[in-house]
Amino acid sequence: MSFWNAFSLPAAAALRISDRLLRRTPRASFPRVSQPLNRTLIALGRIERRIMRVAPLPVGLSLIGVLKP
Repeated sequence: MSFWNAFSLPAAAALRISDRLLRRTPRASFPRVSQPLNRTLIALGRIERRIMRVAPLPVGLSLIGVLKP
């Protein structure tokens, strides 16, 4: 078991906290992002995959597990 999207956690937490402080309704949709930001997020995902080959990530937005027979 490991977490996924660890690099996105600080931004997601900041957004959630700001929503609560400003009493806004939490958003569940995925906003459109610019091409450079999208490439950056893809690169971060690749880095996370490499890290997870060596050790599980301690935090993240998603939990991932693989069953092996």
